[in-house]
Amino acid sequence: MFKYAEPMGKLRDYIAFFWQVEVNHEPGESYAYNYIATSKPVFLFRYCGEHVKISGTDQSFIHQASIVGQSETYTNYQVLSDRTSFFGVRFYPWVLPELFGICATELTNGSLDILSLLGREGDRLVSDMLKSAHFDKRIEIISTYLSAKIQNPSKKFLQAQQSIVLIHSNEAEITVDELVQRAHISERQFERNFKTLTGFSARTYLKIIKFERALKNMKNSIHRNDLLTSIALDSGYYDQAHFNRHFRQFTGKSPLNHLNSHPY
Repeated sequence: MFKYAEPMGKLRDYIAFFWQVEVNHEPGESYAYNYIATSKPVFLFRYCGEHVKISGTDQSFIHQASIVGQSETYTNYQVLSDRTSFFGVRFYPWVLPELFGICATELTNGSLDILSLLGREGDRLVSDMLKSAHFDKRIEIISTYLSAKIQNPSKKFLQAQQSIVLIHSNEAEITVDELVQRAHISERQFERNFKTLTGFSARTYLKIIKFERALKNMKNSIHRNDLLTSIALDSGYYDQAHFNRHFRQFTGKSPLNHLNSHPY
């Protein structure tokens, strides 16, 4: 079961959406999944189920409440229980420095226990969230907490934030040079500010956004039997081979294998 909701009021500038998922797995059977590349960090509250992060030969349990950073790669997980329940808050990139005072690069391709991020105030938040039994109540709790943290946006990163908004609103290809010219600052300063907000260089970020658009096009097009080549071209890729390389880098799978494991 999947639930989705959009934020209200001033939180729209910081949160893309709230979501909740509950999944029952076959008893006694191992279930694995991969967390794919994304431009947006997420607050993640795990209400049920034990999950292990698998990195080569190393394994580690994920925290019950964590913030998972933006990522340019995929991470494999294994579920050790018959039932899984998560609540998530998907943020826009600039949330980390604006609301939590940390450079986004500190969480790129990684995660952090919410208690470590927020300190003593995080203890109350996590307790309230994990005690709540309803989707709407969880949204209310986290919205109240985040609304209290919002202050006047820093002017230091205004140009970089405007560049991010431009990237997301522009369906056509836009280059790093064009972004720098619009920002009216040096390329070096632009890249430094951009990486602080997003955790990536502008070039890498554009690459991930193109991939995310392709995912969206796949969801919207597959039921009309559109060919993957057409989806690749519509998403801004030069050809199917270029699309396949990016897709495998960001998901660990080919586009066709991803579709087979994610039947939209």
